[in-house]
Amino acid sequence: MKHKIELRYWKDCPSWPIAIERLKEIINELKSQGHEIELTLYEVRTDEEAEELRFPGSPTILVDGKDIDEEGARQNPVGLTCRVYNINGKILPVPPLEFIRERIISLLKGK
Repeated sequence: MKHKIELRYWKDCPSWPIAIERLKEIINELKSQGHEIELTLYEVRTDEEAEELRFPGSPTILVDGKDIDEEGARQNPVGLTCRVYNINGKILPVPPLEFIRERIISLLKGK
């Protein structure tokens, strides 16, 4: 089964290029383990589009349409903004590599 990982971003947020690099590293690892994964980059360009997508800020990582941090997504305002992640009590502009990896693997397993 082919899985889709999508990075939604707003170009004026400086955090999304870091997220891309982390995703590429994780995806390469997963592909070497036999997973079929397609990475898509999606630029959110307008406030209207952000509202329509319920975009909680940049960067947002989706695995087969599910946010890697659903709870965090609900806590962030919708719009063209930089997203923050609360990971173990730390506020971060991009989740750590290990957090992204764990969440992707969990979502690939359907959890």
